[in-house]
Amino acid sequence: RRNGGEHDGSFSVHQMVTAWDETTDFGTSIPLAGVDYSPNPIASVGFNNGDGVPSPYEDLADLSALVNYWIANAGKNHGLIFVPRGQLNSSYTGTFGNEIMLPAHERVAGLDSDDTRISTFSTGAGPVAGILEAIDDTAISECCKDSISGKLTGNIRGGVEGGHLKIPLYRFGLGRLKMTSPLSNWNVTRATFELHTVEAGKPATSFNAYRMRVNWDEATATWNQFGASGPQPGIHYEGSSLGLLSVGGGVADDSLDLTSLADFWIDNPDQNFGIILIPVVQSGTVDLALSTSERVAGLDSDDTRLIVTAEVDVTAPALNPVTVSDALILEFLSAPGIHHQLEFVPDPALLNWTASGAPVTGTGGLMQLVDTNGTTAAKFYRLQIQ
Repeated sequence: RRNGGEHDGSFSVHQMVTAWDETTDFGTSIPLAGVDYSPNPIASVGFNNGDGVPSPYEDLADLSALVNYWIANAGKNHGLIFVPRGQLNSSYTGTFGNEIMLPAHERVAGLDSDDTRISTFSTGAGPVAGILEAIDDTAISECCKDSISGKLTGNIRGGVEGGHLKIPLYRFGLGRLKMTSPLSNWNVTRATFELHTVEAGKPATSFNAYRMRVNWDEATATWNQFGASGPQPGIHYEGSSLGLLSVGGGVADDSLDLTSLADFWIDNPDQNFGIILIPVVQSGTVDLALSTSERVAGLDSDDTRLIVTAEVDVTAPALNPVTVSDALILEFLSAPGIHHQLEFVPDPALLNWTASGAPVTGTGGLMQLVDTNGTTAAKFYRLQIQ
């Protein structure tokens, strides 16, 4: 929630991994992406009314997957950081400010509906980590070049109406996938974009999907943000299509393989500007209501979404034996947030590796493990990543 009278605020929401409290001094800079917090966002929040009085006074983000992770791993709960987007977005025209007054967790005595808070519910499973709703989804219109659609509920119009283009944009944050190991490298093994319509019975409408090259967010995106002619290939989005999506004509949904693009985004979160859907037919009236990322409460099978399978990409570090006081100590450069298990075997051909001690969680620095099973017999060691 925000108070009236200030400029709009728009933020990407990230998982903090550095422990802190209200007295922590991060020095002359804010916490660092990739060091203090996951560079991949888990959500976005913002206000979509230009510089006027906000209505409503609040925005919401679904954090249920992260909260469930915190419940199961209390030691990993280091909270959230809101990174201002207007300050980082070169596509802003300057008509939007980026300063905003956010109420504290208890603005007046008693926690109530106008305080910044997380509301939790214990019923239902919540969203699955690998099925992602868009953290930004909106549509820009050629007929209303300065209009902000903002955070729409239900549907986005896409296509062409009365000769004017209606262009949808979607952006997916991948931070939810990385909750268990937010600073490690991950590989996306499969990512499928699903586009749904609630007007399957109307004439079919087709879109080419393209990777966006410039920043935007649903709280401020307009046609004129990209210039009088709207988004242009090679400037605002890539010139090569990722593929074709067609819905309507009796077809309620279509899908597109975005595995390579999602893998690029997870490695380059600063270039994750989502995708844009450019209508194939650009004259007359051929448009459809496309489902937003959460058409009704709860992400489910008729919502536009990204289905992702990803896994930690970790190469087991080399072990360096060090002898201290007649005990064998094995040093290695750890991967942050990843469990490392020391194992040994008398003969590698036997494949009967035995764990030595408990696994340790990597810090990103040099760590040491001691062979707790003694060092008298000849042994071969390996470091397993869990």
